[in-house]
Amino acid sequence: MAQANTKYIPYYHTDHGVEILPQRLELTREERRWRKDTSSFLWERNRSLNALSQISNNTLKELRTPYHTSSSVTSKDKKNTLRELREQLNATLQILRIVNEILKVQYDSPDWGNQPHIIDELVFILLTRRSKIEDAIRQLKIIRETYTTWVEVAHTLPDKLKTLIMGGGLEDAKVKYIQESLQRILQKFGRIDENDFVGISNEQLYEFLLELPGVGPKSSACILMYARNADIFPADTHCIRVLNRLGFFKKFGFEWDQANHKQAEKDLLQLIPPHIRSDLHRNLLALGRELCKQDKPLCEQCELRKFCNHYRQQQQDRHATDRDAYIAIDMFCGAGGFSLGLRRAGFKVIAAVDNSPDAIRTYRLNHPDMPDDAVIEGDVRDIGLVEKLCRLLNGRDLDLLVGGPPCQGFSMMGNRVPHKFENGNKKFGTHYNFAEDERNHLFEAMIEIAKELNPRYVVIENVPGLGSAEIEEKSYAEHIAEMLGACKYRTEVIRLEAVNLGIPQKRHRYFIVGIYETEQRPNLEALLKENETTTLEHALYDLPELSASDGNWIARHTNGLAQDVELYSQYLDRFDIRGNTRVLFSHVSRFHNADDLELYSNLGQGETYQQLVERLIKERGEKPSFTKYATKNFKDKYYRLEWCGPSKTIVSHLHKDGNSFVHPRQTRSISVREAARIQSFPDNYIFCGSRGSQFIQIGNAVPPIMAEAIGQVLIKSLIGQQNENENE
Repeated sequence: MAQANTKYIPYYHTDHGVEILPQRLELTREERRWRKDTSSFLWERNRSLNALSQISNNTLKELRTPYHTSSSVTSKDKKNTLRELREQLNATLQILRIVNEILKVQYDSPDWGNQPHIIDELVFILLTRRSKIEDAIRQLKIIRETYTTWVEVAHTLPDKLKTLIMGGGLEDAKVKYIQESLQRILQKFGRIDENDFVGISNEQLYEFLLELPGVGPKSSACILMYARNADIFPADTHCIRVLNRLGFFKKFGFEWDQANHKQAEKDLLQLIPPHIRSDLHRNLLALGRELCKQDKPLCEQCELRKFCNHYRQQQQDRHATDRDAYIAIDMFCGAGGFSLGLRRAGFKVIAAVDNSPDAIRTYRLNHPDMPDDAVIEGDVRDIGLVEKLCRLLNGRDLDLLVGGPPCQGFSMMGNRVPHKFENGNKKFGTHYNFAEDERNHLFEAMIEIAKELNPRYVVIENVPGLGSAEIEEKSYAEHIAEMLGACKYRTEVIRLEAVNLGIPQKRHRYFIVGIYETEQRPNLEALLKENETTTLEHALYDLPELSASDGNWIARHTNGLAQDVELYSQYLDRFDIRGNTRVLFSHVSRFHNADDLELYSNLGQGETYQQLVERLIKERGEKPSFTKYATKNFKDKYYRLEWCGPSKTIVSHLHKDGNSFVHPRQTRSISVREAARIQSFPDNYIFCGSRGSQFIQIGNAVPPIMAEAIGQVLIKSLIGQQNENENE
């Protein structure tokens, strides 16, 4: 096995799946100013606290020793450190944008009854002390209806005012705070009028409010934010708790004490960009009140759980204590389709390996219970990989080793398409040699791992070309079978049709199943049972309609489920494709030029480019100007999918263009989310990276439903053997 560099990147240092939004990060002038000011703030703070160990980058680690004396830090050191801080702040900005958008979908920046005028908001804030928002809103309305001016409220009998606000608790304290605050305003200005605050700066008003009884830093900040729309972030107890659990600022050394609102507010004013402070505060407050409670938080209902350090650590702790499940390892894991299916079948996946950074981000984000060191970005040929896997097994036997070595070398597309000659022989391309393509030998590394770990079953997935390509005058499938045989495995090859498993896609894949010599043969024939065909209508009917260049990367799900219960039950409900989420990720359509859009609009369902051209020539007597390609070489360059049938095979080529995947009813190619649904990924499965990278991950994936079916057959066999052993 070749020496390679296998990376171990803790999730804590991966910026919480930050690259979920594919667009290149563009900063506004305000955001650039925030980044500059905040990087300087972090630099000075860490100098004073000597907290460089909290910041995870090489430059800062190197500076840890000389950081004790300011004279030992050169201007070059400072420049490099500030640059790296700005890069980390870019990632922080991105994740804050993502969280803000998700929370806006979940809570829509709720109205908490706050008032647009300073005095009204002051009284409202005082009424909310230890009380429900609804009570404070009701009490403020009663006070306004009872008195015509705030001066009357300031001088009314305390007992009379108290009777108006009964029911919320702390009535005596609230009356005292309200009347004394109004009297101080009257004393300062000679009246109680909103106009007297117009000429006072936010800073001056903040300090003045702090002098009023019952008004602390949080209350003062709330009044400024709601009544003046100031760029400030009130450090509410709920907000502090949620941010601590999310852990976005831990890498900078921040975690706040619930009691110290003033310090938290000071820090968050620097750490949170001005333009999202108001929305983020409102929505974090809603999340803290509804789900992220102090005791027994309802994490499974939270749309942010995959991004949350608290939830991920909780899931990993449970994962570590679950020692009864059957164990699997996923090689060439990609985005995690195989793992997702196996987990649904009942396997516990303890390790996953892939060399694609984007795929690893996707995998890590969507499998929060996987320990940081169990999701490995690296080469399967790394000589240290087996040792890592043994450490993760921790003395347990491995039940299943699965993997789908990269299939491009066996693909039936491109220059590897077999060409038949008159004598019946086949030739794969004119310049392609299977044996010389290193991708075609990656399965050997997987078999070497099987030889070391002795799993009870080995499952290798690949495309149909695996049986056609030859090495040493044998097909690769036969070669793999021989290698597994040398490792004491009996092998069987099974061809699975996705459409027969209820997946809305014409996709067939070969699986080589290795059965260790002491194990029973699983009932693989059960996988060949045909299900009722699932169509694109079943898979896509509830998604919002899009035109070209339309949609949002993070959007709200429509209520399309209520439209047709029968359609919903066939696929979305049966396989839980909706994923119990209100957020719709990556449903964005591509840009298409005018010629392509005209071509799309003329393309019939199930019609290829060649058929379109031939039909239009027959109808119009000439070839249309928008059909630029020769039909001989580009027969199916364009293709419109059929609404009442399954899709053609979802392939990674979608990262280049979607011309062969035109939506059946809309004039555009399919979105990332539509491709994911066709591959049977649930809507709560979030893909990271650029649009092209997301399409590659989806096209290369084993459909989770297909993987689950395989897992169920193997689990049944394992349980049967266990029962037999117990009865002996």
